[in-house]
Amino acid sequence: MLRTLIAASFCIMPSSVSAQTMSAEDIARQIDERMKNLNPYEELLQDPDPSRRVAAMQIMLESGDRDLVRIATEYGLMAEDVVVQKAALAGLLESEPVLTMMLDASDADLRGWTNTLGGTATPEGFHYYRFDMTGYLEDELCYAQSKAPSSCFITLNSDGIFVEFRRGTGSDFARGKMQITTDGRLEGPLNLDGVSEPVTASIRLFE
Repeated sequence: MLRTLIAASFCIMPSSVSAQTMSAEDIARQIDERMKNLNPYEELLQDPDPSRRVAAMQIMLESGDRDLVRIATEYGLMAEDVVVQKAALAGLLESEPVLTMMLDASDADLRGWTNTLGGTATPEGFHYYRFDMTGYLEDELCYAQSKAPSSCFITLNSDGIFVEFRRGTGSDFARGKMQITTDGRLEGPLNLDGVSEPVTASIRLFE
């Protein structure tokens, strides 16, 4: 019985595949059609004029629309121009996102920091902290987060991208200089008071 069913399936297969097969010309026509129907927002971000591309990105970031913010953020952060990258990051931070920082601390004891900040840790030594961004501090020229709404958390300037936060209400600070990676993260060494060696910090900016 099994052999009969297998044989029957092979008899049916050629006509089924033949009915579904598309010619190269058919595929080419569909590609052309899809290219004509590019996402209109992507078209704005691909404008030949660099100033119009940046303006489109900034307007989309300021729109408050989650989908537009995501499209503009991905475009800006993946750009080769550092100025465009920083503009995209600034726009994202002004939208007050929730950011998760991961610390790779397999060789360091961060239990005190993690307990105070209400973070979580894995057996492998990865520590996760949540930061709810609260907007731009005009006087300090930086971006704050809810655990310390009047203090700098992320600073963007001509020297780079810097992260700084306090361990609770104590005198211990964490400080580091970050870079935007090719897969859309802020990453760099973080120095924490009371911890002998820097640990690698990473903040994913989009999925």
